Amino acid sequence: MQFPHLFYVPSNASGFAEEGVLRFEHIQPVAAEGVQPLFRNGKQSFLTDSAWAVLQQRLHLFVTNRVLDQAMEEALQAYTACLLEAYGLR
Repeated sequence: MQFPHLFYVPSNASGFAEEGVLRFEHIQPVAAEGVQPLFRNGKQSFLTDSAWAVLQQRLHLFVTNRVLDQAMEEALQAYTACLLEAYGLR
């Protein structure tokens, strides 16, 4: 990945008002009450289940330098390669 420290986050009425990027190098702990619009009933509400799994995969790789789910990592790499080729960036 060209930018392993960045993760795109789309806008959503139940989450972020505007699209943005999570920067893993700026992660810090916060009280759960501080993120209530993003978590409802103990479950995140701003990403689909698939996107949440990808976020966890990318964050785990960034923090530990180890792959959390090998099959998902291979799929993400294949998808990235397809996008780069489709846009002539490879």
